[in-house]
Amino acid sequence: MRVGRLRHCAGVPCEVSEISPNGFEVTSSIHPKDNTYLSRFASPLVQVANLKEWNRLLGSIWTLDTIDGLIDEVPDYSVDEPLVPLTLCWTLSSLASSIDAKIVVMEHVYGREKVLVTRGFNPDKKHTSIVRDGPEFNPDRLWWQLIDLGANRFKAPNQVPASIAAGCEIFDVLCQHPVYVGQQDGVDTPYLDVPGLSVKVRGMSGPETPDAAGGPVGGVAIRVHWEGTIYTDHAEPVREPGS
Repeated sequence: MRVGRLRHCAGVPCEVSEISPNGFEVTSSIHPKDNTYLSRFASPLVQVANLKEWNRLLGSIWTLDTIDGLIDEVPDYSVDEPLVPLTLCWTLSSLASSIDAKIVVMEHVYGREKVLVTRGFNPDKKHTSIVRDGPEFNPDRLWWQLIDLGANRFKAPNQVPASIAAGCEIFDVLCQHPVYVGQQDGVDTPYLDVPGLSVKVRGMSGPETPDAAGGPVGGVAIRVHWEGTIYTDHAEPVREPGS
């Protein structure tokens, strides 16, 4: 099985000496406290365990065999990229139901009082969609995705190629990697726009783009802003090929 083993991360030796709190097998030559990736992102093993817990929370959408099968699908990834995590992503029957469910999971992870969703962000079909020329929504899917969370600094969401702009996968990042979210500072670890989604807000000329910001208070806020706005403390994440 290939879950959480550093031997599946580029350039890392195989000798195992212990298990880190994030679920990574630690080698004699590398330790999570000395590696930004390992200290902030959950291992595949932990992510699979998280999904099992959330599956119960959401009413047993997937079978345990289906979730366990994800263990054998973990792709190779590098721990030398402190802003490109491998993340277990999922969708339900529609984009709206997927986002709603991910917000429920966020409230479970962070605490309901620490998850702020602006009134301007309505995930329903009338208000929220995939950006024009973006990939078609694929329902009822489970997959591993590499996402570059530091991409396209000093760009607006509508300047990102729609074909690779990260959409609701960003909400999976928020759910699976709360340590990373708590490290967001808008400098070395930028806040995130969601350039793959387009939002209509009543009274706004739009289209709008959701953004997600964490920080040391241990919560997360989801707001919206015009898709042509450049925030220098935000990144415009993209999906990496090959995952």
